[in-house]
Amino acid sequence: MQNLALENGYENLEDLNEWQNNGKPGWGRVTQEILDGKRSGLYERLKSVPSLHIETEALASRILFEGTTAIGIEYLKGEHLYAAHHLYNEQATYETKRVFADKEVIIAAGTFNSPQLLKLSGVGPRAELEALGIPVVVNSPGVGHNLQDRYEVGLNFETKNANPAYTSCSFTFDAEDQCYAEWQEDGGSLYGSNGVLYYTTKKSSTSGDVPDLCLFSTAGYFVGYSPRMGMEGYANGYNNVLMLVLKAFSRNTAGSVTLRDVDPRHTPAVEFRYFEEGSAGHEEDLQAVVEGVKEHRRLAEQSSAFQNLVLEERGTFADARTDEEIAQRVKDEAWGHHACCTNAMGPEGDARAVVSAMASFACTVRRGCVWWT
Repeated sequence: MQNLALENGYENLEDLNEWQNNGKPGWGRVTQEILDGKRSGLYERLKSVPSLHIETEALASRILFEGTTAIGIEYLKGEHLYAAHHLYNEQATYETKRVFADKEVIIAAGTFNSPQLLKLSGVGPRAELEALGIPVVVNSPGVGHNLQDRYEVGLNFETKNANPAYTSCSFTFDAEDQCYAEWQEDGGSLYGSNGVLYYTTKKSSTSGDVPDLCLFSTAGYFVGYSPRMGMEGYANGYNNVLMLVLKAFSRNTAGSVTLRDVDPRHTPAVEFRYFEEGSAGHEEDLQAVVEGVKEHRRLAEQSSAFQNLVLEERGTFADARTDEEIAQRVKDEAWGHHACCTNAMGPEGDARAVVSAMASFACTVRRGCVWWT
């Protein structure tokens, strides 16, 4: 597939994250944040900072203000206090605590929880806050709006034989699991990898100046996020190649995160408003995903090595052949896990912006207030 991509005009960029390769379509290896066979990323970096204290079993419930100056955080101390946790218990007991800032308060609770926390604290659209009886500290209409995500779909191909990388992996992680033994010895085997085989970027017909499609492949079976995905993957993944299409720079910005009630333990209402439910430009987004599906198929059909490997396509798109059929299947089955932008940046004076490029202008703190998702 690598050779075929290069033969079809994909430039060999090797590392797509190199600054020189920014904005270029091409083929490259997938970044693997792995050190000695173990994941090594932000969490490991944070653990290594001696001056940083991480309070576990703690749920931020409110930003504390003096006027419009953020001075600290109120939080609930207890186990499994957020309703998204599978062990959540509405009757669980907890202790309410407060911490105060010497310099600044940084809200980095993510795409869903940053706007939730701000709104619970009185920073957000006035009408929404007043409807729930929350005193308005700052009327900031953009909080919780502008939610967007990338669209992603997968093509599954059943293989004639089990993937060699999987044959010695039982995924039991015990003495009988050969892959686990190899991983313990030197960080090798499939368990020391994210499993992604290759990665390409490509411009769709609607992309503009930069590539908007990410096409990559891995060994395994996946049709989308659901409670049954683990069982499906285990049952079908040994004899399957998965080809994924990710649509970047999507135009739909119509999603929202709104409060259901004033209890910080409860999840907010998250509405993505995909495709025609969303904002202008959804037709171009859909067209790009369709082109990504067709490009994966085109490369696969031209590769004699790949054709010798597989029996047939199965899963989501197996019986979707025309552009219209593919488009409908995309609308029915697309997923995303790159949600962002609910505290949008923008120039001061933009009613929908929550933060400027440097700091917040919706509230003040002792030395600048920074919000991000």
